[in-house]
Amino acid sequence: MKSVWEQAGVRTPAARLIQRSSELQAISLTYPVIVKPTHGAASAGVRIVDNEHELLKQLKQIFRFNATTLGSEAVEQPGALVEEYIDGEEFSVDTIWYQGQPLFDGIMSKGTPQGPTFPDRLYFTDPSLDPKTRQHLLELSHAAVRAAGVRNGASHTEIRMRQEQGYVLEAALRPGAGGSFYELFEQASGLPFSQAFILASLGMPNEEDIRYLKEMSSRPSDPTARMYWYNMGYKGSGIIQNIRGTETVLSKPFVSKLVIRKKTGEYLCPESDSFAYFGWITGQLPESLSAEDYYEMLTGLETSIEIGFN
Repeated sequence: MKSVWEQAGVRTPAARLIQRSSELQAISLTYPVIVKPTHGAASAGVRIVDNEHELLKQLKQIFRFNATTLGSEAVEQPGALVEEYIDGEEFSVDTIWYQGQPLFDGIMSKGTPQGPTFPDRLYFTDPSLDPKTRQHLLELSHAAVRAAGVRNGASHTEIRMRQEQGYVLEAALRPGAGGSFYELFEQASGLPFSQAFILASLGMPNEEDIRYLKEMSSRPSDPTARMYWYNMGYKGSGIIQNIRGTETVLSKPFVSKLVIRKKTGEYLCPESDSFAYFGWITGQLPESLSAEDYYEMLTGLETSIEIGFN
């Protein structure tokens, strides 16, 4: 993706592919930098480092991750990316495509995620998002996805803003959060994201469906509510013996749904090494607060979940 974007003139943080630690001797770096695996998900293995010692330590962990977790997968060019650090607000853009054109767009705000590991945490629709920023995010995301040759289906793009300039961090050709974002976009905007995704992926052979979705896509997609998705953090690892506290989470008025993706008897690895989520909560946030306030509120709630390990 990085190579395609650079060739197409899509703004993305400068990066170098590293497959052996000895390759660092040939490059000059300005710290801090981001180092992350070339493959994976859920920000597993991503870390900001401030010096060569920290960089070498993280590269060692990533190479171990590639050899074990990814060892059974036939991935091309496994290694690590050493990337320019972009400090600023972060957003995601979900788009449904049909014949090379965007039908629906949904933008999630993430605030300014903090290091050193940048785990996926809070995403929320923001009715107060500046229209100029919104347009910039859409144009940059569309350019990145088009450069990859996408014509039908879904895309999920992560973008960081440095002052007024966006940088594409990564993109995936799938719905955000396994499709969970679509339900939130539907509640926030009234547009049928899930239906559009299915029809666009199938090629929409029915002319009535095509007319319907094109008419819907002409309507305003700006959200009217702050719907959120929050990935719950956890501590510890091992075989799950029990999970407690779900009733406390569901009792909160701003929580609509709690999804636990792990069961008793399953192994849960340390969060920083996992590219599978333990669980998330969704709902509607109170009236406009800062992203930091929302984050603090939800971080406090996640401590209600207790995981017992064998």
